[in-house]
Amino acid sequence: MDKTVRALVGILAGGLVIGLGLAFSGAGVPKEEPQEAAAQAPSAEEVQSMVQSTCVACHGADLNGSAGPNLHNLDQKYSKEEIVDILVNGKGGMPKGTVPGNEEYVADYLLTLKQ
Repeated sequence: MDKTVRALVGILAGGLVIGLGLAFSGAGVPKEEPQEAAAQAPSAEEVQSMVQSTCVACHGADLNGSAGPNLHNLDQKYSKEEIVDILVNGKGGMPKGTVPGNEEYVADYLLTLKQ
């Protein structure tokens, strides 16, 4: 083999080795963005504060009813899923979307209220 052919084979072989190395190293491959951390659940105090700031205008300071119905003992009238649905979609005079993203937590809290 003459020098030119050997040089060409060497260059091609070197390029192949470098190309394979890059292919298996992941170089040039766009990295996936890290997933945004899941929103942390609000504390019980935060949920209670949310209910106090959002619900008392219609349901009264003690949530025993005013313009809106009594929110105590809801477990005897509604399931958690029904309460979540009311919070999301509204019902009667209850407006929809009053606690966006927190419906499950508020429903859990409301179900703990007893007379």
